[in-house]
Amino acid sequence: MQQSEQFFSNKQLKRMIIPLFIEQTRHLVIWLVLIHNIANAVVFPFADPLGKGLRATGDVRFTMGISLFTTIGVRFVLSVLLGIWCNLGVIGIALAMCLDWLVRAIIFWIRYKKGTWQKFQVI
Repeated sequence: MQQSEQFFSNKQLKRMIIPLFIEQTRHLVIWLVLIHNIANAVVFPFADPLGKGLRATGDVRFTMGISLFTTIGVRFVLSVLLGIWCNLGVIGIALAMCLDWLVRAIIFWIRYKKGTWQKFQVI
């Protein structure tokens, strides 16, 4: 008998470990859905539709630049910081995505309130 078979057979090990992975995955999915749905309900309506509204008024260069900046400067950098360095994994990446939406929403809201978008002519 080999040393590994001395403690557990392969079937016994599978019966013990697989339920742990299923339980961990279930908790992870619940947290991901909660994080995404809360941010999607609260922050996203200001980040995406407001940006598209500004773009429709002719403020294309600004909205494109901000979207590019927040995607690389906020989402990517925070994904690395939270996901890898803070050891949050996929939860950190989801939080980085939500923070990207938040930063984008704040910048677009400021642009909208200043009224700078009104100086553009669409047609």
